[in-house]
Amino acid sequence: DHSLKIAGRNTSIFSDSARSEIHNRSEGINRQVNKICYQALISGAISKREIIDSKDLPFPQ
Repeated sequence: DHSLKIAGRNTSIFSDSARSEIHNRSEGINRQVNKICYQALISGAISKREIIDSKDLPFPQ
């Protein structure tokens, strides 16, 4: 959310369930958070979603 605020977005683009799942999958490791979020943003953009939900997250690796 920090990067999105810097980019000018005032509301979160990630749902609560997506944020929780990102935390679980990344184990709090910043690099992993960024990789998951990047892939989710691409998936959400392709699907033309306003809000990224847990179904937009990449499969666990």
